[in-house]
Amino acid sequence: MGTQQVTSPCSAEEAQKIQQLRSACSGILNADQNDDYYLIRWLRARNMDLGKAEEMLRKSMKRRKNNNEVDGIMDRGEVPLKYRRLLPTGLFGRDIDDDIDDVVIFIPY
Repeated sequence: MGTQQVTSPCSAEEAQKIQQLRSACSGILNADQNDDYYLIRWLRARNMDLGKAEEMLRKSMKRRKNNNEVDGIMDRGEVPLKYRRLLPTGLFGRDIDDDIDDVVIFIPY
């Protein structure tokens, strides 16, 4: 995917902070995470505090690395039982490569 720039209105301060966060976390971000859309969410979640955003991002990446049940869940083709119990889903088909095509989450009302 590469680095994608935010096309929505973004202040000069936000653009600068995005670049600073990207530099600070360059060693832990993969290609999908190394774009402005992804990074601005972390900054805005911490009121544009670069230190707090970096800390939160690093903790999240560490947790995902140590307990990687969620990343790649669709690639494995099966949702772990504990998630199926929490959010029942329906599988509607597979594509020509036998990958999951459509998954619908059934939320009880």
